[in-house]
Amino acid sequence: MPGRVTSPHPALPASGELADQLDLLLRRGNLIGAIKVYREKTGRGLKESKEAVEAFARERQIPLKQIGCGSTALLLLGLAAAFGAWAALG
Repeated sequence: MPGRVTSPHPALPASGELADQLDLLLRRGNLIGAIKVYREKTGRGLKESKEAVEAFARERQIPLKQIGCGSTALLLLGLAAAFGAWAALG
């Protein structure tokens, strides 16, 4: 479609509200927040979401702060707790 921006990765948003949210969060250095938003909007798993958000950042040439093992563990614990709380409500 002429004039439409498409992403080479099918799971990546090329434009629109999600792309704008991810761009803003990543430029503020909030990788975890961007992954969380991506998961909520797409319903994809943690690993796939992390890979997609990192690919999105590379595509837009947004430098990422690398997260270490400790940060990754906290991310997983936080997401597990959030999922547990959500599941308990359902």
